[in-house]
Amino acid sequence: MLKIAVNTRFLLPQLEGIGIYTHEICKRLVRNNPDVEFHFFFDRAYNNRFLYAPNVVPHTLFPPARHPYLWHMWYEWAVPRVLKKIAANVFFSPDNFCSLSTDVPSLMVTHDLAFEHYPEHIRSSHLLFFRKYSKKYHDRADMVACVSEYTKQDVIQQYNVPENKTIVTYNGCEKIFNKISAGEKLKLKRKISRGCDYLLHIGALHPRKNVVRLIKAFDIFKKQYPSDIKLVLVGRMAWNNRDLKQAIENSVVKKDIILLGHVENVSALLSCTIGLCYPSLFEGFGIPIIEGFRAGVPVLTSNVSAMPEVAGNAAILVDPFDERGMAVSLNLLVNDTELRKKLIEKGHNRANFFSWNESAVRVMSTLSELL
Repeated sequence: MLKIAVNTRFLLPQLEGIGIYTHEICKRLVRNNPDVEFHFFFDRAYNNRFLYAPNVVPHTLFPPARHPYLWHMWYEWAVPRVLKKIAANVFFSPDNFCSLSTDVPSLMVTHDLAFEHYPEHIRSSHLLFFRKYSKKYHDRADMVACVSEYTKQDVIQQYNVPENKTIVTYNGCEKIFNKISAGEKLKLKRKISRGCDYLLHIGALHPRKNVVRLIKAFDIFKKQYPSDIKLVLVGRMAWNNRDLKQAIENSVVKKDIILLGHVENVSALLSCTIGLCYPSLFEGFGIPIIEGFRAGVPVLTSNVSAMPEVAGNAAILVDPFDERGMAVSLNLLVNDTELRKKLIEKGHNRANFFSWNESAVRVMSTLSELL
């Protein structure tokens, strides 16, 4: 029986970017290929919900990979040992890393090279590790799957990776956003935003997400176009969020800024918002953009990195460094009825371009080719 080993260390209780990709792709790989034996490599206790079918064999590899030193031990000692023990035919690693210490054919997924562009947004210990090993991983991998054409070209330019060694496997969004009645919307808004309309940001509150400038733009917007609209921020507080806390404290409308923390299911929040704001400084893809499209709400995002590729002509694109320009765009997002209608229609069509099913088929095809 064919044995495919998979690095599943990002299948955690709270799924974010890489974890979402791992979950959606692996779920389809397993269920679409019942004659293949999949060996999932976890680095800590796992949840049985990630064992998608009987053809999954879970392994917990020591040590838990939670620090650069432990990353190295996990990938260069634990992973090769188990790959050899189970006689794996191929290794799929969907988290920007692979193993330099195995000759098992390997497909690695690169989500972004953000540390190359914004090193100041990375912990120093992590940055040292990435700079030492990232190019080595890309050289070692037999194939590199990138989550956007932008990321693919970035990998080629940064590390001189041959183009025929790269493929694009987009993120997708298969969520069903049920229509919510006016009464249900009012009930949710009373709970979340004191009954007022709100703009929504989704994503870990990390410096790269540019939430500080979004807050400043929201301040300008509220001053120029007074209203009772709130700004709701959904996501865990990530590393180095001192500036974010200060920006909220200094905001002249801080009473209108609402922090919800991590929310497992954002469907209802998206369905009720008047607009999704995602003015990130850098993204290898940007899943919230197509979540907004699927939910049928207008989207504002940045005109840099992969975001224009994902958004197409279905979102308002802004310069993420221009707070005043962003404020003007927030006004359009909220008050231009005709533009909102067009964005929602275009967003619905654009979302259909991205499919987890198609990406999973491409991953499996590439794994088969590596054999």
